[in-house]
Amino acid sequence: MRFPSTYGHSNVYKDFKGIDLSEYRKRVRYYEKNRKAINNLEFTEYFELLVDYAIALFETGAYQKFIPVADYIIELTIEKNIKFYNGQDLYRDILFKKAAAYYNSMAFEKSEHILKELTKINPSDELTTRFLKKATRRRHPKFLDTARIVSVALFFVSAFIIAIEMLCIRPFFEEAVVDQFQLVRTIIFIVGFFLLIGSELLHRGIVNYKVNAFVKSIKTKKGVKK
Repeated sequence: MRFPSTYGHSNVYKDFKGIDLSEYRKRVRYYEKNRKAINNLEFTEYFELLVDYAIALFETGAYQKFIPVADYIIELTIEKNIKFYNGQDLYRDILFKKAAAYYNSMAFEKSEHILKELTKINPSDELTTRFLKKATRRRHPKFLDTARIVSVALFFVSAFIIAIEMLCIRPFFEEAVVDQFQLVRTIIFIVGFFLLIGSELLHRGIVNYKVNAFVKSIKTKKGVKK
């Protein structure tokens, strides 16, 4: 589906297309102001402006508006059997943007679900795989949250020991006692640090393994070579 020029098109179509591609907010305002006239356009014009409007919504961060529009576009692509739009796989592009919209809205589980569906369609898409890993990592397992809480607690304990050391130990006790306090608070800080980093690395490793296994299973089902 491609319109190489605006020749022969309606005035509302030409006016919308006359707005610079980078002027996303202007495109959104124009579409919403002229929604009734746009809805009455013949389908090819209407659909192209609808897609451009959806992209403008996405680019301006209006994700709550974008998502239902994206759903409607996806519905139309299936109903009208529209596979490509300006040379691009429209179904895939809109779905990918929808996943990004959910991700940016902190709806990570919904984003992950869409990305898994996209992976089932094309398990060789590295961009989708990387995004799936990113979205999955944002869903923190219980052990990661627990590790973070414990790490922060250990950092506070270490800071408290430093305060006690400076106020009560150094002025009144021998160097040997001071050294013991330093050793204890250093060990506590190191344990907290490695617990924090280690849990993050473990979580990342688990996610990578699970996503890679998922992609591999889809490739195997589809007979896709590695």
